[in-house]
Amino acid sequence: MDMIGTQSLAVKISNYLIMEMLRSNTPVVLITPQNVTSLPLGSNYDDAAPTPDDYQKIVNRLKIMSGLNPFGSNKTETGEFEVKVAGESHQFQITIAANDASVCLQVR
Repeated sequence: MDMIGTQSLAVKISNYLIMEMLRSNTPVVLITPQNVTSLPLGSNYDDAAPTPDDYQKIVNRLKIMSGLNPFGSNKTETGEFEVKVAGESHQFQITIAANDASVCLQVR
C-alpha cells in the first residue's frame, strides 16, 4: 500500500515537497500564501494542486515536523528536522516568519 496516498493533503504535499527538493537538489524553497499553488512537488504528485486555503495546514505540518508549536507566533521561529531516504539522512531547517507570513524550508 502506498503510505503517502493514505495521508492528509497537507502531509502529502509536505512529503512530496521535501522529496522533490532532495531529488532536484533544490536547497531552499520559500512558501507563501501567494506561491503555495506552484510549489515544486515533482512529476509523481498526482493530487489536486494546493490552494491558498492549504497554506496554513502545510505550515502547521512543517512546524510539527520541526518540533515547533503549530499556533502562530508574533516572532520569527526556527526549527530543524531530519528525513532519512534510502538510508541517507538529510537535515532541514525551517524558518517561519512572524504570524506565519512565510516559510523558508532549507536543506542543510
